[in-house]
Amino acid sequence: MGYSRTVGSADTEILLPPGESARSVGPRSTVNSIKSYFSTSEWFRYASIVVAVLCLCIAGVLFSSTLKVFDSSSPCWRFITANGTLFMDGDNPFYVVGFNIHNLMEIAMPQIRNSMDIHAPDTVDGVLGELQQDGVNVIRLFAHTTDPRYPFQESPGVYNDDAFASLDYILASCKKHGIRVILSMTDSWKYRGGVQEFIDFSETAPPRPEQYPPPINVDGDFDYSRMTRAQEDYEKQRMMLFFSDEGTQRLYKNHLDTILRRKNTITGIQYKDDPTIFSLSLINEMRCEGSPATSTCPEAVQAWISDMVEHVRSIDTQHMLTIGEEGFYSSTKARRKYNPANWAESSGQDFIRDHQAHPGISYASIHIWPSTWQSDDDVASSDFTVEDWISSHMEDARNVLQKPLLIEEFGYPISSSSSDRAKDIQNLRKPIVDLVYAYVNQSIHEENSLQGSLLWEYSLRMYKGAAMNQYGILRGSTTYNLMKQHAHSIRHM
Repeated sequence: MGYSRTVGSADTEILLPPGESARSVGPRSTVNSIKSYFSTSEWFRYASIVVAVLCLCIAGVLFSSTLKVFDSSSPCWRFITANGTLFMDGDNPFYVVGFNIHNLMEIAMPQIRNSMDIHAPDTVDGVLGELQQDGVNVIRLFAHTTDPRYPFQESPGVYNDDAFASLDYILASCKKHGIRVILSMTDSWKYRGGVQEFIDFSETAPPRPEQYPPPINVDGDFDYSRMTRAQEDYEKQRMMLFFSDEGTQRLYKNHLDTILRRKNTITGIQYKDDPTIFSLSLINEMRCEGSPATSTCPEAVQAWISDMVEHVRSIDTQHMLTIGEEGFYSSTKARRKYNPANWAESSGQDFIRDHQAHPGISYASIHIWPSTWQSDDDVASSDFTVEDWISSHMEDARNVLQKPLLIEEFGYPISSSSSDRAKDIQNLRKPIVDLVYAYVNQSIHEENSLQGSLLWEYSLRMYKGAAMNQYGILRGSTTYNLMKQHAHSIRHM
């Protein structure tokens, strides 16, 4: 998402009473009689083993229907896979319901967690426990810190032990609560852990001139609107190096190696072997739009995707892998009409070709941010609709890519200066959320390609007195309860 996000936030949506609790619907199973094949003692021994295994597996299934504590030591805690246009948990379809929590790593870090200013109820275990109770089965976060005060990679190839330990803790807690994790490996909008920092770390990239210091923004994303035109042009041109500079690519591959080969200090499991990780996402909302973007970026981006997927697959063949882009169309002229604005076709993304760049890509993802993508002039001149955006990508995922589709980010910003926030939530945010959930439900019912969605974003009230986040969603609020109702409907489909 290309906009400013406030670190640490509170959401003041309308607080509603909790919804009706989910009904417990136990799974039915039929076991054929095999007693005649065994002696009595053998039968009882065999039966006891079968019953034990079935009980462990049913415990995992019951999480989705009764909201009991999930036993992640169960043999049913398997890798989620892609089969055609479905996500699969063993022999069962897996439908994604969840949130983005981009700053969860920060709250897990000891120096922040032990701070006198921390908002105590929002501990990692507390948050994940509540999300589990309310039906969330996947969260998405950055595999790096985003607060420049607490860097994940302190210098090229040197990682902060506390930051890595916090990621260990999150994965261990998610496993305990039966929640899967999408790890986004780097970001186009945050400097720390992001694309521009990798370029600045590179020995083969040209050094920054003094007049263009690193675009570090403590409160959120770097923002082109705060830059001069010359600085904006420079940053866009420099960002192109991420896809071509040799030193930058070495550093990013080392970053992938370091994360995938990491042995969790709590669980003892290497990340590459941990089923808690739902998938790996190469880059959040990649951009390659410096001049002459139209002639060099598409091929460079697709070559980069192929190279990085190949590298990941040389280490990790078990996890699903996706790109992490918004889903803009470029080369397919008939599809460009679905873009939110003319600039999107020159962003460096090409939804179809990017997801065809390597067979190791498991599924396609899109984001939905019309309020961010479109200026007033874009709205006036464009026929863009969210309905067409979702439908076109569902069709392409099913018919062209033959992969599952995940709406990785969606939401709607509500200004902190709004004079009637409750009304704005009802009139602006709720229609988008209702629409996305309706498409997911319909797709599941019709066995189409859209397999779930992740709201942006769960509101972590990290610091006392923190500024309100225009995207934040608080437990018990209007939007949160829509998610809860959606989770309930998915469990009973």
